[in-house]
Amino acid sequence: MTALSSQQIAFLRFRDRDERRIRMPAINISHTITRLTQPNQNDCWAAAIAMATGYTIQRVKNLASFNSVDINTDGSLVSNDHQNILRLCRGFQMQPYRTARVPAIARLAQLMRHRPVVLLGTISGPSGQRLHALTIFMLTCE
Repeated sequence: MTALSSQQIAFLRFRDRDERRIRMPAINISHTITRLTQPNQNDCWAAAIAMATGYTIQRVKNLASFNSVDINTDGSLVSNDHQNILRLCRGFQMQPYRTARVPAIARLAQLMRHRPVVLLGTISGPSGQRLHALTIFMLTCE
């Protein structure tokens, strides 16, 4: 699990055809989290939620189980099951936001207004595609 920590996300500024800078309002969002290391490679979803909520990873797993979230025997979430994600969100009073890509910066800032954001998604790597989760707790744009 790679949590965005002291590193800042770098966003590139593009120039329009007239080479004028496109101005965006400054954004400075920073939530305090307890950084956690996931105990195994399949606990990224629990670690991400734990960092966003302030719970322990085990408490997240217990609450997920209590809320009938389907978890594979290896500890990973059952993939491609929207109802399972809804049960997971409901158990932590989280709102799912479906998207095919990372939201625009302004929308991400809006989502992060009060709490960190947990991003669940598929990433591609040398061994193929797999599910992964991140906690986004800081967003700075000048």
